[in-house]
Amino acid sequence: MKTLMKFLLLLVVTVALALGFAAVFVPGGVEGLLAKVFPSDPKPAAEPAPEQRPAPAAKPTGADELREAESEYDAGRFGGAIDHFVLARVDVDPDRRDRVARGLEKAVLAWALTMNAAPPSPMPDDPDAEVARRQAAAEKDPSEHAWYETTMYAAGCGLLRKLPYLADQAIRCASEGGPVATRLRRVLEVGVSRGTLLREEMLARGFIVPADPVGEPDSIRPVAKAPPKIVTRGPNPIYPPSGKFKAATKEKLAQAVSLEKRGTTEYDLCGPDNPQRKEHRKAALDLLKQAREIYLDAEDEDPDSGDLAKRLQVVLEMISHLNKETNLGD
Repeated sequence: MKTLMKFLLLLVVTVALALGFAAVFVPGGVEGLLAKVFPSDPKPAAEPAPEQRPAPAAKPTGADELREAESEYDAGRFGGAIDHFVLARVDVDPDRRDRVARGLEKAVLAWALTMNAAPPSPMPDDPDAEVARRQAAAEKDPSEHAWYETTMYAAGCGLLRKLPYLADQAIRCASEGGPVATRLRRVLEVGVSRGTLLREEMLARGFIVPADPVGEPDSIRPVAKAPPKIVTRGPNPIYPPSGKFKAATKEKLAQAVSLEKRGTTEYDLCGPDNPQRKEHRKAALDLLKQAREIYLDAEDEDPDSGDLAKRLQVVLEMISHLNKETNLGD
């Protein structure tokens, strides 16, 4: 019995010494020793996770470009607005094409009008207050000159947020020989990058005609040009445009339709065989321009009205035709 106890004690001491030796001298200690004595099946190395690549950005739609264009316009960044309007008209929904066309027209004219505006000298201590004072004076006594001067002053001060409203007012008051049209012609003469767009909008507004030295190169300008033939409008009825308009605006639109009808009647009397064509032309221009201003004001309330866009297009076409005749001197 004593011999067995001695043997067990010796065995325990031997094992303890072996474990102590392993803990001190064997890499990994006891666990490392056991792993060498009783090796386990090696685990396969984990495969590296596939590289995560960002998903490609979605291509902006025509509606996205239109929203960005209008945001740029409202911020007074007309150049950026033009770029987005041009992209928007490529694939925008048919229901929004008129909205894109009107926005592009306003952006192009405002950009050309305000580009490279000279800063006022001296610069006012409070530009915002000074522009507000000039704007109030223009609203009290509106004229093309007043709106033009206020617009250029604000542009020179760098007050971009005020330019959409001011430039729009100046362009609405513009006449063929006024400061707005004169500046636009000068901008067109220097060969700006967006000259094609600017020429199209100036032709639509009647600021230039194809025979104008700015509007058409010398190489293709005819030596003499007969007065354009007035095309008599058909008996299609004209109704007030439908849309989301206030009651007061609807009354003005009814007035605009009446002005358009009377202007169309005068327009039809401007044929080359009528000896009083100049008088009728003057009367037609006066009536149609009044109708145009009301239609343009109504656009602010419902820019998506298709009926309003059609009425405005018809009126602008007649005004452009009459301006061509006037510039030809017949």
